Amino acid sequence: MLVLPLVGVHAPWQSRTFAPAAHRAGRACVGSFEARDVLQAARALKRRAVQGVRLDPAAVEAASTVLADEVGAGRASGLAARAEAAAVAADVCLLTEAEALSMELSKEAESGARPVAPGQLILVRHGQSQWNLENRFTGWANVPLSERGRDEARQAAELLLSEDIEIDVCYTSVLERAAETASICLGAWEAAGRRRPKLLARWRLNERHYGSLTGLNKREALSSPEIDAADLRYWRSSFEGKPPPMASDHPHYSRTAARFERLRQAQPGYGLLHGSTGAAVDPNQEEPLHGMGQSPLQMSDIPLTEGLADTRERVGHLWRRELLPQIREGKSVLVVGHANCMRALISCIQTNLRDEHLPSLGVPNALPLVYSFDASGELITGLPGRCYVKPLGAHYLGEGCVLFNEMDSDGDGALDASALDDSQYCQVAWSEGDDLFLDALDEATDACGEKLIKEIDNNGDGKVDFNEYMSWWKSLPPTKVESKKRYDVHLG
Repeated sequence: MLVLPLVGVHAPWQSRTFAPAAHRAGRACVGSFEARDVLQAARALKRRAVQGVRLDPAAVEAASTVLADEVGAGRASGLAARAEAAAVAADVCLLTEAEALSMELSKEAESGARPVAPGQLILVRHGQSQWNLENRFTGWANVPLSERGRDEARQAAELLLSEDIEIDVCYTSVLERAAETASICLGAWEAAGRRRPKLLARWRLNERHYGSLTGLNKREALSSPEIDAADLRYWRSSFEGKPPPMASDHPHYSRTAARFERLRQAQPGYGLLHGSTGAAVDPNQEEPLHGMGQSPLQMSDIPLTEGLADTRERVGHLWRRELLPQIREGKSVLVVGHANCMRALISCIQTNLRDEHLPSLGVPNALPLVYSFDASGELITGLPGRCYVKPLGAHYLGEGCVLFNEMDSDGDGALDASALDDSQYCQVAWSEGDDLFLDALDEATDACGEKLIKEIDNNGDGKVDFNEYMSWWKSLPPTKVESKKRYDVHLG
């Protein structure tokens, strides 16, 4: 059993000398290490450093000297790994004299578990799908990635590899676009020399079911005479609203025998192979977790339409029964899913979010979002050097978040026309020979903000949320933007 001190607590031994009794207890602690425990402990130490916990240098040095040989004896390979493991042991295994003596005198105390530093939760929405490209409602339709989506998946992997992030297990849905994104990310992870985590597919991570809207173009549906625009906005932008159910003659009807069998297999205890993506799940690894038995899936369980409330109910089951217990055990979990299943999962984590926040939460394609937790399971937010977009308590990787926040001066997580007017995207370019009047300049910049709102706003609410911004930002061609930071309006 790996012994870890409470994360974020300034324990007494952190400002004391390394006592002889603690030497012996430290050896006992290190003797219980397995290889994966050392890696887990290393991540715990790094998280402690980020959280500002100060370790006494003399104590760390003393502990490293005492424990280095034991840690390096077959439990970590390579000089760097042994050095890191020794430093980890200094942090993880150091105990107060009283605790050390208690461990030596009491078998019960020696075997008793202390809280493990929780793992992280990393959320990655799949890369752009073919229907994302065509701006269609996708839902449970099994649509592949576009070429840009595959590039985005590789970029997401690069962002993950650039950070001090470990992944112990990866979850994805049974839909091809998410499974392929996961496969690309894990392939890059393995190619970089990292241990490839096991991949588990779960139907509960499928996208929200869009019912009869599945396959329709979003902008065309907004102006369609057959669909009331107010109804469409309610279905898309409310927590309870849901479109009309999918009819049995729909080309992507969900309740077919083949689709049912695929969903049935995506439960604990089953293996699932994701077609041509190579995103295979080893059935020997996919045992029911934490006492979670198989709950037989019925055909009637497969939705024909859903609101966000329905999606949260099925995702919440997975969060409580599989994801959260593993995070509490110190495992870092990567979830590769879909926009609305991610929003549902976020609402399970951040229970203070209002329902009206959920439809617009920023979950851009293939942009990693990282949640960190303390030993009590509470969110750690506001970490220095990290980028957040309200109201989320997780930080984004990459520069897109930074650029968005530079424009979002009031910090409400959305941009209006005036924010875009003042942004670098609406800088006016002119040459020395141009006749330029201030009125014309004002008119041009005002028109720029309104124009961008019409171009970027996909749900018709008159604002640009982070999700809409990132979708537009990634699509800018080089002729329109330099390093994706300027969108010039030229006066003729």
